[in-house]
Amino acid sequence: MVYPGKDGSAAARLRLKVMREAFQDKHALDTLEQLAGRETVVALIQKHLEKICFPTILLNQKN
Repeated sequence: MVYPGKDGSAAARLRLKVMREAFQDKHALDTLEQLAGRETVVALIQKHLEKICFPTILLNQKN
């Protein structure tokens, strides 16, 4: 579904913007994992995002 923007062009939906940012974050974390290792990435997530709850199973699986 597309909504018209103020100038008549298609307006990007918030859900699409959030999904695009999530894919960009995933790509950045995958790149960091390749460079620094999974343990480093998990440690950084746990250190800086303490308020977000990641199930342990997600942190321990290898995609």
